[in-house]
Amino acid sequence: MKKLLIVIAVIITLVMISCGGGGGGIVTPKTPKAEVSISILPSTNINFGDKINVIVSIKNADSGTLKTDKGQTFQVFNNETKEFQLIENTTFSLEASNADGLRATISKTVSVGAWKDNKLGLLNHQGKHWVIGDTQIIQNGEIVIIYPPAEKTGEYYIYNIDNTYYFYNRDNQLYAHNGWEFLENETKIQYSFSTGTDTYTIIKLTETELSLSEVIDYGGAPAFVIRNWTIEE
Repeated sequence: MKKLLIVIAVIITLVMISCGGGGGGIVTPKTPKAEVSISILPSTNINFGDKINVIVSIKNADSGTLKTDKGQTFQVFNNETKEFQLIENTTFSLEASNADGLRATISKTVSVGAWKDNKLGLLNHQGKHWVIGDTQIIQNGEIVIIYPPAEKTGEYYIYNIDNTYYFYNRDNQLYAHNGWEFLENETKIQYSFSTGTDTYTIIKLTETELSLSEVIDYGGAPAFVIRNWTIEE
């Protein structure tokens, strides 16, 4: 009988422990830890000046903080998308904390190609000056006239990756600030003005030379005007 009572006591004790016994205590469930992830589209390897979408996933937290190694900081929420246009390698970091303050973090780096490897980078040329050079008129395959724009000597353009440009006179005074864009698979460039647009065919675009052409009427017949610029060193 004594042995039976001992066995019953052990069983009761085990049941109490499994049910949170031992004084009637209640087991408090743990707060789920925060979970974060970053998706980058279309790729983590892009050309100079390409745009990407950074999509964040945040679980078990109200919001998170997205940072770049360039000093940018954004509050973000689950499934939110941020767009970035990149000109250099950039690391994105996402962090979030659960209700207990326990933090989760993740980072991803996007690699950006050299500015010399695509037309946007060449045109932007890290903000250098495209100085106006000579102009040629070509008709029936022959150069009809070459003239240096004496009145424009020293004028220059600066192209920005956000599809705007600045045009300065020889005294470094801003003459125009308008838009531009590539057309027809980057074989042409279009300039926007307050009164309309002008479109040119790209003849040459290198690290130091830019040549554009357009068709005009010259002496009652069609001719090509070739406009040349060089990078100011």
